[in-house]
Amino acid sequence: MPVTRNVAWDEGLESFKGRDTTHYVTTAAAIATTCAACRRPLQPDEPLSLSVDIVESTAPDGTEYVTFTDYVFHRQCSEPGLTVGRPPGSRPS
Repeated sequence: MPVTRNVAWDEGLESFKGRDTTHYVTTAAAIATTCAACRRPLQPDEPLSLSVDIVESTAPDGTEYVTFTDYVFHRQCSEPGLTVGRPPGSRPS
C-alpha cells in the first residue's frame, strides 16, 4: 500500500495513471472535504485512504475510454481500494 503525503492508495492505480498517479492522489485528497464513509470533515494532515472505481467503456463510435470516480476516507473508516469494471450490459472489447 503506497502512501503519498498522508494518503494511502492501492498500487494498481498506477497501471492506469502512470507518472500522474501521485498528482491524482494528492489532488483528489485536496478537493475532498468530507469522508465518503462517515461524512465527517477531513483534516489536512490526518491519515487518509483513497478508493477509486474505474469503468472501462466503449463509445458508440468504437472509441475506448476510462472513467475514474474517487472516494476519500479517514483511514480508520476505510482502507484504500481499487475496482475495475465495465458498465452493466456492455460487451468486453
